[in-house]
Amino acid sequence: MGESKIQEKAVEAIIIMNAAITNLRIYPPASAMINNTVDRAYKVFLAILEDEESVIFAESEKNILVCGQLLDQKDQGKPQVIAFLKLLLDFGIKSVTFERGMDRSELLTFLEIMKEKPENVEKEGGMQKVAENKKMPHIILDQKVYVATDKDRQILSGLDIKDEEIIKYLVGDDATSDVSMEKIKELAGDPERISRIIQTGMKHATVAKGIVPDNEVSENVILMVRALDKIADRVDKEKISSQVAKTIAGMDIEVISAVLIQGVDELIGDGVFDQIANEIDDETFEAVVANIKHISDRISAGDEKYIYSNIESARRAYRSMMNSDKGQRKKDEIEKRIAGEEKEEEKKIVQLKDTISHILKGEKEYFFDERMMQSLSGITKQLFVKKKNETCEDIIDKFSGGLFSENAEVRAQASEALSRIIGSLTVEQRTVMVSRISGRLVDWIKIETTVTPAYKKICDELKTLAQTMIVGRQFAECRHILDVFNMIHSGKVEKIKEIQDISGDVLREIATEEILDILFDEFETNKQNGLGDAGFNLSRLGTAPLNRLLKILLESPDSAERVRILKIVSEIGHVAIPVLTERIKEDEPWYFIRNLVYLIGKVGGKDQAKFLEPFLVSQYPKVREETLKSIYCIGEEYRTNIFLSALSIADNQMKIGIVDMLGSMRDTNSVRPLLKLLESKPLITSKVRNKLEEKICVALGNIGSQEAIPTLMAISRRRDLLGVKRYSPKVKVAAGKALAAIRRKQSEEDNRKHR
Repeated sequence: MGESKIQEKAVEAIIIMNAAITNLRIYPPASAMINNTVDRAYKVFLAILEDEESVIFAESEKNILVCGQLLDQKDQGKPQVIAFLKLLLDFGIKSVTFERGMDRSELLTFLEIMKEKPENVEKEGGMQKVAENKKMPHIILDQKVYVATDKDRQILSGLDIKDEEIIKYLVGDDATSDVSMEKIKELAGDPERISRIIQTGMKHATVAKGIVPDNEVSENVILMVRALDKIADRVDKEKISSQVAKTIAGMDIEVISAVLIQGVDELIGDGVFDQIANEIDDETFEAVVANIKHISDRISAGDEKYIYSNIESARRAYRSMMNSDKGQRKKDEIEKRIAGEEKEEEKKIVQLKDTISHILKGEKEYFFDERMMQSLSGITKQLFVKKKNETCEDIIDKFSGGLFSENAEVRAQASEALSRIIGSLTVEQRTVMVSRISGRLVDWIKIETTVTPAYKKICDELKTLAQTMIVGRQFAECRHILDVFNMIHSGKVEKIKEIQDISGDVLREIATEEILDILFDEFETNKQNGLGDAGFNLSRLGTAPLNRLLKILLESPDSAERVRILKIVSEIGHVAIPVLTERIKEDEPWYFIRNLVYLIGKVGGKDQAKFLEPFLVSQYPKVREETLKSIYCIGEEYRTNIFLSALSIADNQMKIGIVDMLGSMRDTNSVRPLLKLLESKPLITSKVRNKLEEKICVALGNIGSQEAIPTLMAISRRRDLLGVKRYSPKVKVAAGKALAAIRRKQSEEDNRKHR
């Protein structure tokens, strides 16, 4: 197999492996998505290894080599190749060799290792050790690789260091260099040396092609061209300009276009367009001019990718290239090419819509249309650039509808597509689009059970939208976003821990100081009549606003405001417990403690009931009353013992409240302590004591235990208990009613048994 064919197949293998690694992070290993991509990658390797003993992928100077040869620049620049290179760098892999005889299980094992986080692999002893522990006899890491180079494809590790120092100085990369402008100008009498430096610098600027974006490469080239101005007074500028033009002409179409629209003509003269036009072949010339036209249109339309580009420079570049001799001669072909490319874009949009329809119908063969997924963000971005928002919205609507499919693969594909589309838009477009479909995204977040990169991305977009809305004081509009994350994080919607944690992170990141300031400003002033919505938003942000809310609760003289605070903190829920229990201190005002006790009764549980027990004997009656209610609300099985313990130390007034609670709870464990209290009548009675005895009788009647019958009977028959103590008429009436209630309950139970 020839070198070019090996490289072609190797790039195909990289693309499919990259897709497989991504899928392994999303889907279970046995899913059809995984099996399909691994099968495809394995077939590509079989095709290579049918003719070759092995195929070696290596990293050198942040470039990918295949069998010792650098990939072409167009292949180095492919996103999948860049992603694969990053994986090698992250894992510290210098080379990976796939040998003839490799079976499918070995390839799958390798891909499963590569899907892991590098830090996790490092914890297991590093990549080499992990690989050695796996059964991969035909996949070898970090063999010695010998790099073949020639004069056109050298790795730039052998540059003349002195020239390189000069280059770094000229472009401002080395502030600590000993090189100075005076030293450089001493070289100005040697045009050939300066020409060589510029040429080397241009190559140095473009070596990152495929590793960094084209616009950054072009900026590096422009920096080198600007270096001419620093020494132009002593150098044959025309000769060097010609060399610069030749170097630019040797780049690929994207970089040539990017350089020309950055105003290179203003640095070295209008003649540069003619020089470049003469240096490149007709096919490349047509492609460059068409590309400049497309870029110009995108700049004009506000494409974020070109936000820092000058529209006038782009238009001038297009006009100058078209006005060149070659431009005049190729005018018809160029215009035809531009029209054809626009028609091709329209065709892609139609195909995209068709593919989406198949995906949303659950037709599985369309799940693996990687070409569509790769082109998706670019196509939808161009639709916005061309002001075809309705078409783009239609595509987004179709995918957002797929979020609710019963088929998990449809949901995964739809969410992945949406995350790619949203990520390709400008900040303004993204805000509008995410806002438009936020209802559907929120509903999907609520039901989705699987964490994928797309899930995290969409959560992040909703977070950003919520912040944008709050900053814009759209408090009502963001309620549904905060609400769903709050429900998930608080456990009101049952989810796995990872999803709960993601929701908690979203809420914490939303609640910046700026966001809280805006919400509290509206909550306290009601400037825009959004007090209720601002309060709702605060109640959904977890504990972030809690201390500020409690400060208002402590200091506000407005009872209506305090009531609103109590409602908000209650809605924050159980996550507020640590802060609330921390704030209860002896030196706090009684009314603040009372409110804290009330809140704990709203958001706490039985463990907090035990925490509140000491407040049943507080010196402040209203604190005692509130504590009684709160323990009753949250104490569960602890309530009876807490109340019975308090009976022995509480005053009669407090005992009345406790007895009421015991009666309503109907716990038979309370009967004996209540009888003991009833029978321990003091010699000197009082109205409060009589009221307590009456309440005990009522409580015993509510509980309905026959154990109370003798005592109640003795009291109700109006004779002295033990010949000494007498009870008030109201107590005797209450005892009679309690006795009747117990007998009625017993009769009902007997009737049920005999049915």
